[in-house]
Amino acid sequence: DFYAHHPGVSAEPEIEMFNLNRLAESGWRAPHLLLATDGIWDMWTYDEVAERLVPAAGERPSSSLSADFLHFCESTRAKSCEYFNEAADNLTGVFLSLDGQK
Repeated sequence: DFYAHHPGVSAEPEIEMFNLNRLAESGWRAPHLLLATDGIWDMWTYDEVAERLVPAAGERPSSSLSADFLHFCESTRAKSCEYFNEAADNLTGVFLSLDGQK
């Protein structure tokens, strides 16, 4: 955990609430939720994650969200091992589509 040992890390949770119906009405392109450990966030920016996992405007969503996420996790593991070898951090994530479709 590269960042957790620096001063200023807090155990206080940050909580946000969203009405999922309003997300759909707002025109967001295929809203998704990714809950992930630092093993993922140490490797990618938010924009890079969105580029890899969320379909671009006008693109059809993948038929297999779980296969896409598995491929993303394997890419993350490989990238982490390339940078950190045996010291690569573990990674855990939950990826959900919030658009009411598959």
